[in-house]
Amino acid sequence: MRLLFTFAIIAIILTAVDGAPDDAWKDYKTPAELSQYRGAVKPAGQARSLEPMVTFNMETRALPTSLDYRTHACLAPVKNQGQCGSCWAFSAIAPLEFARCKKYGSLVTLSEQQLVDCDPYDKGCNGGWYTNAWYYIKNGALGSAKQSLYTYTATKNTCAFTSSMIGAKIASYGDLPALNSANMQAVLQAYGPLAVAITVVNSFYSYAGGVYNDVACDNPTIGVNHGVVVVGWGTANGIDYWIVRNSWGPGWGQAGYVFIQRGVNKCKIEENPAVITAVV
Repeated sequence: MRLLFTFAIIAIILTAVDGAPDDAWKDYKTPAELSQYRGAVKPAGQARSLEPMVTFNMETRALPTSLDYRTHACLAPVKNQGQCGSCWAFSAIAPLEFARCKKYGSLVTLSEQQLVDCDPYDKGCNGGWYTNAWYYIKNGALGSAKQSLYTYTATKNTCAFTSSMIGAKIASYGDLPALNSANMQAVLQAYGPLAVAITVVNSFYSYAGGVYNDVACDNPTIGVNHGVVVVGWGTANGIDYWIVRNSWGPGWGQAGYVFIQRGVNKCKIEENPAVITAVV
């Protein structure tokens, strides 16, 4: 009995350190089902929206050693895209929710389903891109619907958006220069969470803790395939990392988040950052 009790205590400690066990999120999903949890499809060009570059003079800007928006009042709880390749919509909406809250002082959760159903530049559950979504919100719909008025179904349906649903409007957004982690930090500090794309490989699905650094996701023959949101940074045991918000629910990873190695373009996370710079 004492031995069983000891093993139970060890199991509790390991769970507390590493987060939920790997199988809690993965064990009931087939490879085909897992593939549906991705969906970032990078456009061939940027001719449609011609996003400006957002940069800071890093010679005159001091950065803190860490930043963490996970508990910020303007960041909504982690959401779950389900088996729909709509990660691009979730990576578009979280920064907009934050930017709107930062300006007006209250959080309004917004609708990913509007993007899945209505955005003509993307492909619903078959993939898309966050700056395409921002372009649609800014120039097509002229606003983002409140989640309470346009709820998520994890399937593509007939567009039901009306202007009476609008909870936020985008004034401006932009891309960040690729492969410049210090500028990413400065923009993250100044404006809020960044939309990014990463390359997901098999080990990512079972992530449960620590700094993710699998070299397999650096393979240049595998393009980015998943949209996520950078919400902070830190350092652990001498390894710099980004704090990244996923859209697979709070039961995945560290309560829905993952630490990804920073400053080395791990999983191509530093290639396609973008930010909302102003809301109406």
